[in-house]
Amino acid sequence: MFFFALAVLAMELVWLSWPFSLTYLRTQNPPRTSMMAFRENQARALHRPYHIRQQWVPLERISPLLQKAVISAEDDMFYQHAGVDFNDLWESVKTDWKQKRYVRGGSSLTQQVAKNLFLSPKKQLARKLKELFLAFRLDHTLGKKRVLEIYLNIAEWGPGLFGAEAAARTYFHKSAANLNLEEALSLAAVLPSPLKHSPVQGGRYVQWRKAWILDRLQRYGHLRFKPVLAPLGPPDWVESEETDEGAGMPAVVGDTLNAASAEAVPEPTLETGEGDDNEMPAMLGAAPATEAEAEPEALTSTAF
Repeated sequence: MFFFALAVLAMELVWLSWPFSLTYLRTQNPPRTSMMAFRENQARALHRPYHIRQQWVPLERISPLLQKAVISAEDDMFYQHAGVDFNDLWESVKTDWKQKRYVRGGSSLTQQVAKNLFLSPKKQLARKLKELFLAFRLDHTLGKKRVLEIYLNIAEWGPGLFGAEAAARTYFHKSAANLNLEEALSLAAVLPSPLKHSPVQGGRYVQWRKAWILDRLQRYGHLRFKPVLAPLGPPDWVESEETDEGAGMPAVVGDTLNAASAEAVPEPTLETGEGDDNEMPAMLGAAPATEAEAEPEALTSTAF
């Protein structure tokens, strides 16, 4: 606990000496992130071509199903904490200390935005402290809605693939606004390891993750219908996933997800409407936008 308090004090000192403002992110979309540069450098070192595909879209043009699925999978306390979930962080510290290595990242969505925008994915204590400090700043400066919008536009979803719009068009040939439940679950399921797993060729681990996310959506009342998959003990085939910022997950039955979704799970409707920036928006109500209404411009593609 002493070292934890020392880390918090260090963050406060860094806060007071931070040399630049983050207010520009309220209105400006970052054209490039630290994670993109990191991946480009990796490819360059291996003498491999690397093309970035990304299309920025406002949060209103990203399916609420995907928004809910990502929050449930990556940071279910997103609307309750101030950028950092200290309960989850403390659990990660205890796990890492017990294992004598970095095992459980425990990063909130806001911390992941800080890491992807400004830092590197390397597991270092100094980087983690900077990430915590930046997460507080981002949450305070931008608010929840803008943080979520940035996250969904810069998250890595495959080799050279960044953002929900590029991922939706690459994997499902549609805009992010028109993703259905199955597609939203598939995209959210691979976020811990987007270079290891595919939303369309994910295998058993991805099916397990999708079932786990669906169970959380249902358990927290974000979907209208009753749960069709019950949490069980970890299946024999589930292997531990070690990722940059992975977190432990309860296991649910995953092999039957597709059949259950097709037979027992009706497609939910969505609700449009203005809500508090710091509250999770409702999901039920009006139908999602049509393809014609939500069609964005062509994907931008850059390469070195």
